Amino acid sequence: MLSEGLVPKASRKPAKPNWIGRLLIFTALSIGSIAGCIVLLRNTVHMVSAPASKVQPVQATKTSRGVENDKEFRARKQRNEIFLAEAMQEDAAFIRDRQRRIWIEQTKKVPDHRDAYAQWKTQVERLENKVAESAKQRGYYDEEGNVVPESILWHQQQRLEKLREDSPNSY
Repeated sequence: MLSEGLVPKASRKPAKPNWIGRLLIFTALSIGSIAGCIVLLRNTVHMVSAPASKVQPVQATKTSRGVENDKEFRARKQRNEIFLAEAMQEDAAFIRDRQRRIWIEQTKKVPDHRDAYAQWKTQVERLENKVAESAKQRGYYDEEGNVVPESILWHQQQRLEKLREDSPNSY
């Protein structure tokens, strides 16, 4: 073990406490803290007791338009009031029309039978067009030229037949 440069535990000297180094470090830190507090206190007192700086008043400048006379001001004010009155009338008319439309919609109790017929007719026409468009495609027919059962075209034709049977009164 000695050949490796290691000293056995028994031959080591006990370590002495380095109290002088610790005392020096503590003293330096204490003095630095006290000096920092003194500088901070001095700056604070200086800022508080400093004389107030004078605030200079801002000079008024002319407007770019120039000073308008009383007639121009009154004319502009009157134009603005006329514009505001017209806008308020338009708003009131719009609100009246809207309230009237809402009242008409809410007071309808019986739907017009012609509307139901028109809607049915539109649905039938749309479905007829769809069936005609699907009929042009070849995938929906068998070798004999008949529509393949359970195909999309077949279902559309069934739906069209049911819709035609369920027509409302046309009056």
